[in-house]
Amino acid sequence: MSLILGILDSSVAAGAPAPVGTPFQWLDADDASTFTFSSGVVVSQWADKSGNGRHATQATVANQPTRQTGVVNGKAVVRFDATNDILNYTEYALSNRSIFVVFRNANQINSTTAVDGLVGNAGTFPWQLLGFGNQTGGIAGEVVTWLGVSSGGTTINGYYSTANIAAGNHQLNWTTNSSYAFAAKLDKSNLSTTAHNSGFNGVTYPGYSGSMAAAPTGLDVCEFIVYNSVLSGADITANENYLATKWGL
Repeated sequence: MSLILGILDSSVAAGAPAPVGTPFQWLDADDASTFTFSSGVVVSQWADKSGNGRHATQATVANQPTRQTGVVNGKAVVRFDATNDILNYTEYALSNRSIFVVFRNANQINSTTAVDGLVGNAGTFPWQLLGFGNQTGGIAGEVVTWLGVSSGGTTINGYYSTANIAAGNHQLNWTTNSSYAFAAKLDKSNLSTTAHNSGFNGVTYPGYSGSMAAAPTGLDVCEFIVYNSVLSGADITANENYLATKWGL
């Protein structure tokens, strides 16, 4: 198939709303200039707006998501099907992190939902947003996000937060430092965190190893922002407000 190349522009228009500080990775579904398509609305690359070249890509057409316009607050989203859509990016190990994601789920996510993982990263400091649901791992309830602090084979110990997520549009963020102090928020509300020492079993799931996926539930991703630092409370609030205003949350 021929490629329809988008104009990749990492800049932000003067006066346009933007995240605080300098993101380490920034994917914005509403910025049409950051997309490359294999055909029509089928996405082969979602370019990183941070200027760091951490693009999310997929060479296999059958595994490529689509970009749908006018979905959330009149803005575009990247839609992952419930089967095999996945975008990959180069893994990175960050001991200090702040991560934000806006997403839309058509159906409630609860303790009976198996989410293989929306977005995540393996390596020395593994993590995942919208984790295992009722998958193997010995955790009751939906795992919204987890942070690994030690690894043994395919088993990861660490911390996790749980919550039921109603169908609709949401934002999720969390921070951690090199001492694994872990804090997570869903729709601006703090989530409790729990230590997990019996292992998150299943590290080969999509959405774990430097990738973005949504099997087997299907999700729309609006925006994804990563920092290589722990943001202050004021900066976290500023980003939450930026995302809430932009996406109508």
